[in-house]
Amino acid sequence: MQPQETVHRTVLVVDVEAFGDLRRTNPHQSAVRDALYRILRQAFDESGIGWDDCHHEDRGDGVLVVAPAEFPKALFTEALPPALVTLLAEHNSTHPDEQRIRLRMAVHAGELRFDGHGVVGAAVNHTFRLLEARQLKAALTGSPGVLAIIASSWFFDDVVRHSPASGPDTYRAVRVSTKETRTTGWIRLPDHVYRPRDRRLVIVGAAIAAVCVISFAAVKLLSPDSATGQPGSSAPTPAPTSVSTSEQTSVPATTSTTTAPAPTATAPSRPLDPTGRPTGSAPPPPPPTTTVGAETATVHVQRDVTLDRYSAIDVDSGAYNPTYGGDLYYGQDANTLEFFFQPMADSEIWPVGGTGQDIDRCTAARSPQEKIVLTSVPVVVCLKTTDGRISAVKVIRSVEGPSGRSYDVNYLTWERTT
Repeated sequence: MQPQETVHRTVLVVDVEAFGDLRRTNPHQSAVRDALYRILRQAFDESGIGWDDCHHEDRGDGVLVVAPAEFPKALFTEALPPALVTLLAEHNSTHPDEQRIRLRMAVHAGELRFDGHGVVGAAVNHTFRLLEARQLKAALTGSPGVLAIIASSWFFDDVVRHSPASGPDTYRAVRVSTKETRTTGWIRLPDHVYRPRDRRLVIVGAAIAAVCVISFAAVKLLSPDSATGQPGSSAPTPAPTSVSTSEQTSVPATTSTTTAPAPTATAPSRPLDPTGRPTGSAPPPPPPTTTVGAETATVHVQRDVTLDRYSAIDVDSGAYNPTYGGDLYYGQDANTLEFFFQPMADSEIWPVGGTGQDIDRCTAARSPQEKIVLTSVPVVVCLKTTDGRISAVKVIRSVEGPSGRSYDVNYLTWERTT
């Protein structure tokens, strides 16, 4: 007999990808459900979470599981995922396509209440909203693996982050917007892991940069002035500013009748993120403008970037594979092998004719789509970013490499919002 009062429990929901695929007949779907329950029971028991001790409810193409408080929450991200991956892979290797199973899994914990019909509570609703996140669906669609996990912000902060065996640095944060829910979720692909985020590299790099700046300032202060022989003048010397190439190209050049040698200084290197790109951002130049018809639109950010398969960009901040959120996801469909762009969180995406990056053409052609398949290049797609700006992403060329197809793109985001 389950308790009737409100209690705190771990909540887990799984869902079979493409359960309603027309290739699955009724007998196929029945076989999938039988296999799903067999796999779940065995994986839970092997992970130290007693299946028979848990409350579970059928959801047709999935299952809701509520685990008693005596089972450590870390088991759901440490032991359960590898057990599920192994059992799913074994099943799929011995069954036809129509009976194969790939799972989405959401995990959360919170207050809920048992009643005569099952279980109810905000924690249950929240877990189902996470399961429906389009970023989770896109992650599994673009993965060759069999499992995609999304943990709630609470579960990640209080459980995953403190559990090295859960691989916290292989999770990626996304902004989830499903029905009434606006939250952060953390996605992981256990059998096709994201490249770990090396936080130590960022911290150490920042410390080194700070030491270099302090040392440079101390040397400058103590060095004799060339004219007076006294320690350096107290008048401040402007520090050299580093500007990315793509940003420089948008700034009009100025001319001068007098040419003087520019002072040179070696700026400390910025640490690299896991993709090999510099972290942080350099002080921006004066914002460039582009003239569109009779209107001048201010450019917010313009960048050249190579998009690797299963990566994301934030065209508001200029971040590549951002730790938190993003606007555009590039993936490959595991079934059709098509390459595609997909919007993330509250962003929108739509195609536009031609190869020019024009804010008015983007606005006029606005017709949001769930996904854009990349069939040829060059091509331009437009976005409404999560911050409400308009951006034009020009796909310049495709590059085949050992890790799959990459795309060289240039994106131009304007300050003007929708």
